[in-house]
Amino acid sequence: MYMSLFNKTKKYLTAICASVLCATCVPFSAIADGYDKYDVNHDGSVDKYDLVLVSLGCGNDSIAYTSYIYNDNGETEPVITSEYIGYNDELDALVKENADFNNDGLVTDLDYFILAEHLFETGAFVSDLNRDGLFSIDDLNLLLQYSGRTDGKTLSELESLAADNSDYAYIKQCGSYSSGDIVSFWDVYLLIRHFISSHKLGDVNTDGVVDSRDASLILSYYVSVQTNYASFDLSSDEINLIKMLGDVNGDNKITAVDASIILSDYTENQTY
Repeated sequence: MYMSLFNKTKKYLTAICASVLCATCVPFSAIADGYDKYDVNHDGSVDKYDLVLVSLGCGNDSIAYTSYIYNDNGETEPVITSEYIGYNDELDALVKENADFNNDGLVTDLDYFILAEHLFETGAFVSDLNRDGLFSIDDLNLLLQYSGRTDGKTLSELESLAADNSDYAYIKQCGSYSSGDIVSFWDVYLLIRHFISSHKLGDVNTDGVVDSRDASLILSYYVSVQTNYASFDLSSDEINLIKMLGDVNGDNKITAVDASIILSDYTENQTY
């Protein structure tokens, strides 16, 4: 589900805005003294507003505005907060000057993702959404659940949902990484990226070690797929973890080769 969403989200954004994931090529110049490297708008803090500005600077309006939903008149409209409406030439100049984080001479969606990951790593973005002290697939499931609940809702309905549901109110506050308004599939996409980067490739049971148990899970998944799920005994969470972390050789497929690579590396390490 998650890798499918990972890809579908990009297609969804592309469909509603042709500029999604399409970079505006801008020159890079030195970062002004006295400000954090990631403080794009020079307001003294690094937060989602900097991320939105980078998105706008790349022409990714639909990322910054999160999603299209129904207003109270039943008309579709982009969700935009007043803080984001004030994008102007001055802010655009700051983005062009300060947001080339990978130093390739351009400000692109790659810089957007670098900043998003920085916000997760520094704790500015919350990943432990269920507040159990861990960052796990349960947090992804929770964000996905509530992102789906925003579909087709009016602004009034979303406000009522937040007022009546403390879990949703918290998710709305902490899980709307790309905007201040609603939780969208784009936010799930950002959390998936962070989840993958936070775990070892091949550690499909997320126990912190890549070993024979991971190889066994991957092989079980591969056999089940090859036999049309005739002997499918994996949970949905196990399947999603395998899809996210099991492509060890990077060929965009989960096969016995991935299990073999893990088992070979594990066996070799055990001999030392």
